[in-house]
Amino acid sequence: AKQLFENARQLHDDVDVSPQDRYNTLCNLAAVYRKAGQTEEALAALRQAIAIPEAFRSETFGEAEQGRAKFLAQFASAFDMQVQWLLEDKNYAAAFVAAEQSRNRTFLDQLNLAGVDLRRTLPDDVAKRLLPREQELRLQLQRLRVQAKLLLEHSNQSTEWQRLTRELNHAQSAYAQVWNEIRDSSQVYAKLLTQERTVWTLDQIRGEIIAPDTLVLFYHLGSQQSVVLVIGDPTKSVVAVPLEVTSQQATLLPDWPQLRGASN
Repeated sequence: AKQLFENARQLHDDVDVSPQDRYNTLCNLAAVYRKAGQTEEALAALRQAIAIPEAFRSETFGEAEQGRAKFLAQFASAFDMQVQWLLEDKNYAAAFVAAEQSRNRTFLDQLNLAGVDLRRTLPDDVAKRLLPREQELRLQLQRLRVQAKLLLEHSNQSTEWQRLTRELNHAQSAYAQVWNEIRDSSQVYAKLLTQERTVWTLDQIRGEIIAPDTLVLFYHLGSQQSVVLVIGDPTKSVVAVPLEVTSQQATLLPDWPQLRGASN
């Protein structure tokens, strides 16, 4: 099997194939290497697979977070495999970096945008088209939320409450759509999505961020395995705690079939 996938990889280098086909070949090759105990070769193949969606990341800008997440979702398995294997090998420093790189950029985007008003970054023609609508919906939302708060103090079962809830949901949906258009039209936001990120290493986090006698919990939720890393200062060892729900524990959860199914 290893030779077949190696031949396929060589073929992909010589002919034009889709990113998904190249990705699948590299992931399969990595799994074969891992099974054979060739850890370095397995991780090298995974890194090549991971580089494929990263190279196409900027092309997903047009639909903002939703479009980008949908595009990257088809390539998620390599990220999960890399983190899982590194955790199994107790290489927590590398697993931390891999998990950080695998995260959707939305949260980091928001941190980088702190203090930036995207409405002020729009071209003039776009601003004239979108900003009046954005202001109208923003004021409408403020009014509806105040009304809902006042009505909630009396009753949340009345016909008026139900009508107000529908209006509020509609206004929130409309505002989200306008805000997506603002993001998509902002050159600042486009630059943010395509620029390179610097991922902090575990040693940097432990040495520069975490104070003595302080613990940080770093969660990684994978499709096959989820863990929480308990991280302290450099004097303490990193501990990986599997996040598992047994069938017995699941009986204590609310009656949500998707949760119970996950425990089996």
